[in-house]
Formats: sequence, C-alpha cells, structure tokens
Amino acid sequence: MYSKLKQPSVIMHMHEYNKLTTLVLFQSLTFRAFGILAILFSLSSLVFSQTYTLKRKVHVSAPTRLDWTFALTRRSLVDPSDDLIGIDYDSGEQSYLLYGPDGQSADQNGLPLILYLSRKDQSEGWHYWKKFCQNNGICFVEPYNAGADQSFARRIRVILDVLDDVRRQYQIDPARTYITGWGEGGDTLE
Repeated sequence: MYSKLKQPSVIMHMHEYNKLTTLVLFQSLTFRAFGILAILFSLSSLVFSQTYTLKRKVHVSAPTRLDWTFALTRRSLVDPSDDLIGIDYDSGEQSYLLYGPDGQSADQNGLPLILYLSRKDQSEGWHYWKKFCQNNGICFVEPYNAGADQSFARRIRVILDVLDDVRRQYQIDPARTYITGWGEGGDTLE
C-alpha cells in the first residue's frame, strides 16, 4: 500500500524567526568576511613578503640590447659612428641607483618600474619617490652620469643601457614602466 511521508512542520513565533534569520545572516557574513580577509592577506603576503633593497651603485653588466640608435635618429644603424655618443663611451662604466626586490618577483606580470632622469649626474630622485615606491612595491632606478652636462645622444644611451640592465635582473612589466624626470631630466623625455 502506498503511504505518504509527512513533512515535519516547524512552527515558530515571528521573533524566533527573526533571531534565526539574523543569526544565519551574521554567520554567512562572518564567513564571507573571513574568506575575503584570508584572500587579501594571502595576496598581500605575495606583494609585501619580498624584501626590497636600495643599492646605491650598480654597474651595467653589458651593452643594451635595445636599439638606442633608433631612439636618436629614427633609423636603426648597424654600425653607428663613434661621434654619435663619443669614442670614450663604455656601457660597463655606467652605473645607477636601484631599489628592487631581493630575488625575482612573485608577480607573474612583472614588476612596475619608475626610471627617474636627473638633471644632475648624481641621484636626486630617490628622495622624492622613496615613500611611494616602498609603500607600493615598485622598483626604482636612476642612472648616474646622465645629467644635463652630457650630450643628448649619450643620455639616451645611458638610459637604455640602465633600463636593459634592470630588465636582465628582474621581470619588468613594460606596461607599468614609467619614465619621469625633473628639469633637464624631464626635457630628455620630450
């Protein structure tokens, strides 16, 4: 014979229902909040767990792989003449200030980079960018001997030597590479 199962009936007073609804809603929001906090802490540990170090004098390890002649002449020169940047130019003698992580970045897209062009031959930009870079996990680089007393061609070559050298050390995100400067350093960008 066929028998029907009865559904258990729950009879609650309205105030008990409101308490239960409030409790369930609170537990749901609490679990969500803890879940969101756990995600945020795990993401921030990826970004902030790395130690960044300021290196005051890093030497360029090899000449740039970037086409520095195109930046100057709007043509790729296979054999540029010595008078373009000077016969005494040596990439290995170029140096720069670098603020970057110890080891490779945990960011799969690469690191953001600020390249600061000083109007002088020594560093003056780190003072302005220090707090911003430290708070946001941004690499900072500033070439030495690329000030206003250098020729425009030499400044371009130094900048590209330094930029390429930093790219050899770290995975840098080209979409988050920013070049800035003050005075004649900023004029070089135009």
